Amino acid sequence: THTMRIAITGCNGSVGKRIVSCALKDGHSVIGIDIVHVPLDNHPACGDPNFSFRVADCRDFNVVLEALQGCEGVVHLAAHRSPGDYLVQTHNE
Repeated sequence: THTMRIAITGCNGSVGKRIVSCALKDGHSVIGIDIVHVPLDNHPACGDPNFSFRVADCRDFNVVLEALQGCEGVVHLAAHRSPGDYLVQTHNE
């Protein structure tokens, strides 16, 4: 099985945490990216040597580009969880 270095945006979300866990279980190296920093002791990847975390706002192209360096795949889960005005706020960001 080929293992990869995978970036997962929105890694602190309810879906993101599960995807991180599955990727690590399958032997992949994971770069978790999220705008919200959650202490690693609250994250299922806590202490896993194949997991590293980056605080980044996915609306900032250069920051995301830097965070993705060396990654072979991306699982993009970052989103507005409950946007106040879906048409204006979500589609303009």
